Amino acid sequence: MSRSGRIPARAYVMLRRIARYAHWLHGRWPAGTVERFPEVRAGGATRVPGVYVSGDLTGIPLLKFALDSGARVVERIASDLARRSRAPGLLDLVIVGGGVSGMAAAIEARRRGLSFRVIEAAQPFATLRDFPKAKPIYTYPLEMAPAGGLAVTAQVKEALVDELERQVAGAGIEVIRTRAERVGKSRDHLLVILEEGEPVRARNVLIAVGITGCTIRRTSAGSACWWWAVGTRRWRPRSHWRRPARASRSPTASPSSRAPNTRTS
Repeated sequence: MSRSGRIPARAYVMLRRIARYAHWLHGRWPAGTVERFPEVRAGGATRVPGVYVSGDLTGIPLLKFALDSGARVVERIASDLARRSRAPGLLDLVIVGGGVSGMAAAIEARRRGLSFRVIEAAQPFATLRDFPKAKPIYTYPLEMAPAGGLAVTAQVKEALVDELERQVAGAGIEVIRTRAERVGKSRDHLLVILEEGEPVRARNVLIAVGITGCTIRRTSAGSACWWWAVGTRRWRPRSHWRRPARASRSPTASPSSRAPNTRTS
């Protein structure tokens, strides 16, 4: 900046270029608009009682944090259930998403004796499977020990998938292969509406779908390309969710300021 307080022409041109690049990077790059994350409270809770979020949707797309968040949500759910009487015919938990966070939650739920189901639209660990062949896996932070019983030590994609599959099989985790359309509420419990089959009734629902990999395989049916309108009265995959017109919004149905964008998968 000159003594007169004006920005030199050359510096001004450079700043303009940087501003244009930043605008392209954050708003017009090939993946679409800036990713906006759901409103998640402490412990993975949301504004809808009984509905939790873990994994990439918390805003930290790191493997160990995904494992840790899934297990800790189940710890919280188990603690809450211990103080309440369990209703017959209701599952303690439905886990939507069979990635590392969802499976960490499932193993923790098994260890704590909870009744649960895991729902996955494609196949378990779909995001990891979509990584390039022999892709190095970095488990940062190195000193972190995630909560729960699902461990990661392998440093290459194929070895990591094999390691995770062995642990899941050893824990006896079964996966329902269908698409979860939405989560609704019915009196004192939640309903997970499936693309095929009867709705699943549960006291709690954990949304553990990921976002990593959406820019690579946008047409994938895997959970990696799903968004949920967390914080609204109804929850739908991102491809089914549309932002309502401004005039039609109401306090009870309006999405949060950090609700997912309207870009389809």
